[in-house]
Amino acid sequence: ITAFLIYGILSVFFVFSTVNQSSMYPTFKDGNFIVATRRFLSGNTFERGDIVLFKSDDGRVFIKRAIALSGDRLDVQEGKVYINNKEFEEDYIDDDVLTTPSMSTTIHEDCYFVMGDNRYNSIDSRDFGEVDASRIIGRVRMRIFPNTKVF
Repeated sequence: ITAFLIYGILSVFFVFSTVNQSSMYPTFKDGNFIVATRRFLSGNTFERGDIVLFKSDDGRVFIKRAIALSGDRLDVQEGKVYINNKEFEEDYIDDDVLTTPSMSTTIHEDCYFVMGDNRYNSIDSRDFGEVDASRIIGRVRMRIFPNTKVF
């Protein structure tokens, strides 16, 4: 009973989830157990580079990285991501994995452009468009298993 009570209280503030995809490799691997703080604890806003959990139209939960924020101009050219005409440095991806065709867009209000770290094997905003802020569940803060890491 005590364990259920503790879990119930913690789940008000945190989301516990398992990564079931390889789109965030090498940051996360399939089967990693993660903890995210709920959206209201982040003031309902997220920064560029934050790793977020969000629900898709069909109710599935995805984990991706927020790349562009409301009002940002996003350009992808020759495998490089540019935010507001400045190259976005991403030390968490392999240089050779971004095979995205060229694209340009301006992010709408209260929306985020999200991408997986494993760009070659990720279904993300390049495929389904921007993510409305209301769909974001929370910000990933920690990988618990295996190899604990705080973000």
